[in-house]
Amino acid sequence: MPDGTRETQAFDPLHEARILIVEDEPGMRNFLVKALTPCCRAVAHVAETAEATPMLERERYDILLLATLLPGRRVQEWLSALQARADAPETILITAYADLDRAEEALRHGAADFVLKPFRTSQLLHTVRRCLTDAQLRREALLLRHEQAMGAAPCEHDLCGTSPAIAALHARLAELARRDGPVLFTGAPGTGQAAAARALHRASPRAGRPFLHLAGLPGAALLAAAQGGTALVEHPSPALMAQLAAAGLRPILCPRDPAALPGEVEAEEVVLPPLNARGKDVLVLAELLMEDLAHHHRCQPLPLNAAARDALLAHDWPGNIPELRNFIDRALILGQLPLEMLTLPGAERLRRVLAETAGDRDEAARRLGLSRAALDQRCADLGV
Repeated sequence: MPDGTRETQAFDPLHEARILIVEDEPGMRNFLVKALTPCCRAVAHVAETAEATPMLERERYDILLLATLLPGRRVQEWLSALQARADAPETILITAYADLDRAEEALRHGAADFVLKPFRTSQLLHTVRRCLTDAQLRREALLLRHEQAMGAAPCEHDLCGTSPAIAALHARLAELARRDGPVLFTGAPGTGQAAAARALHRASPRAGRPFLHLAGLPGAALLAAAQGGTALVEHPSPALMAQLAAAGLRPILCPRDPAALPGEVEAEEVVLPPLNARGKDVLVLAELLMEDLAHHHRCQPLPLNAAARDALLAHDWPGNIPELRNFIDRALILGQLPLEMLTLPGAERLRRVLAETAGDRDEAARRLGLSRAALDQRCADLGV
């Protein structure tokens, strides 16, 4: 393939790259622009770093091609200041052999690579591709560490079923996927907010960008890695909303305390249906959870006979999907379905679990598949 032409057989990271060239020699600058423009999303160029600095503050670039060593200022000082930014581009030096020592010193201060003059277009493109790929791998590693720190991904089964309530939810998510504004999920805890947020992200034009689940304030590097993606936010605040806007992230709000939602936030509301409003979906979810959890425990799934199905349908599931998951998990550990857990009256069941845990409400909430706040509310409602 000729130098400087677009690859069509496989994805080329150059296709989405935004590149800024800093070169004071017009001939070399024109050569670089002509070599990169057919391959890249955008190519900008300036003659001096003094012109580059405000551009880097206004726009996000993936690659900085620094083809001039700074007059009157050591290159490592400028690079160190640039690398302090969370969204700093990968810097590639273009240098002559006479300046090789200074280029190697720049590498120690944050430059990603260098290209030694004279070079062919193919060498330049190869270096840029490698730097783009390395940067993407670092971003993915950072996002993966964050995902692991947040715990396991939500169960994809949470939105399964054929009930009118879940069908209406899927239609609403499909509608909102075509828009790009903030979304607010409301409804009881455990109704599948995280799974719904991921489904909305996957159906949107942002699907190729990262998905972040934020339980607190994120670091600048994490936001930079998720640039242009979607963020599920548990504790929205004006400061965090401003950070998300600056990073081009679409916020999906799932506040643990809806009263704490900033008043100036305008969002499309989606009410997630409780499990007891989804009819026979509970049987679909129970079968799927049985398969998953049996695989996790390395045991055989337990059959859901007619009595078990009737009990599952009759129960009101105050803890929603986490309570169902906890019930199936407990059944697999015991080797039998503890249907008595589902047939006890609500207040009696709460008293029994609290007695079993010697009044430890945190442990009782865990066994019931409830949050501590939901357990306290349930006890207050039933006078337990």
